Amino acid sequence: MRTLQELMSRVLKGTIPYEIELERETRYLVTPGNAYAYAWTNHVIDTYDASGRVRVRIKNGRPRLSFKVPLLSLDTDTSKSCLRLEFKPCNWRQERHILLIRDVILAEAKAQTMEKWGARMRLASGKEVWLNRNAAGKWWFEVDDDFAFAAPPGFEITGVEKSDVRAPS
Repeated sequence: MRTLQELMSRVLKGTIPYEIELERETRYLVTPGNAYAYAWTNHVIDTYDASGRVRVRIKNGRPRLSFKVPLLSLDTDTSKSCLRLEFKPCNWRQERHILLIRDVILAEAKAQTMEKWGARMRLASGKEVWLNRNAAGKWWFEVDDDFAFAAPPGFEITGVEKSDVRAPS
């Protein structure tokens, strides 16, 4: 494997488009449903560093790199808040560099990999939300904290949690 210094000197050449978002999300855990009843349009494999603040996401086969800055003063008992800076490569070389960063993260202790699938759903209110399920069989709705959420018919809310990716103790 290349040294980190060699890797970073190559990655930092050029520019990659990015987006910045203030995230305020709650996960509503729900009873599992029939997986075949939904259009799972997103397939995601996330690799996190030990802090949970750096993520390489492979979304529908395309890599992206995110940095999350926790905004603890905005957190609530049920939601997490952060400033997310996400780089979305626009060519194969940039994609390759992000995959090399993923390899560096995976070589470190306590890196985490999580796989999930997402299906977009429209609520009776017209608001769109994501229904997610992971490889461990957990199902949840990921909801921005800008409206009151009620589970759609066929789902029972079994709990509420913040993102469960964090550094293991």
